[in-house]
Amino acid sequence: MKFSALATATALALAPSFASASRILNETSSDLPEINDLMNIAFPMWEVNGKGERDMKKATPCTVDDCQWNPFYVTKRYDGLHPDFGGHPSDNDVKYAFFASSPFAGQPYPGTPHHCPPDALDNITAGECPKIKTTSDFGAEGPGHVPPHIGLASLTWAVRDGLFSMEDMFDYENFECRVIPNVLFQMVRNYFPRTEGGKLYIL
Repeated sequence: MKFSALATATALALAPSFASASRILNETSSDLPEINDLMNIAFPMWEVNGKGERDMKKATPCTVDDCQWNPFYVTKRYDGLHPDFGGHPSDNDVKYAFFASSPFAGQPYPGTPHHCPPDALDNITAGECPKIKTTSDFGAEGPGHVPPHIGLASLTWAVRDGLFSMEDMFDYENFECRVIPNVLFQMVRNYFPRTEGGKLYIL
């Protein structure tokens, strides 16, 4: 399986534009990259100085075809903002199917996977608010929270192992360039199986 299959599944959805994704397909070898390398292809990072600040002398204009991204994206602090302000697409922006974000009812951390009670005090920390743990994939909460890096890892391995054909992975009319959600979830469970009856969420 060539990298073009993986790029169609991930880089098309993650990269700033179809043109950028097309460039990725043309310039990348047939070997599957590591996930960190894939992220650096989809999101070319800012140059930073010794203090970790963006080097504005090396900054270029951000367009739909070419952009630079915050190298400290794992903080998620600026997600959803314009890339020049440090933002990366959020899980909701890319329509990730298994985010399981908490609803907003006045509690802290709405929209995150941390589900605080509605009467939680403002000084509560995110770690004190649990993520959904489920005992079944088919209950009211679905499978629970499956973090995007788990979906990406499962997709990478599934492409490597040839678990599904391209025809089985995509339905452009309904899901555009995203992998069909139930197919993606089959990949997740292939590599991260549930123990019967056990509570599960994947960090």
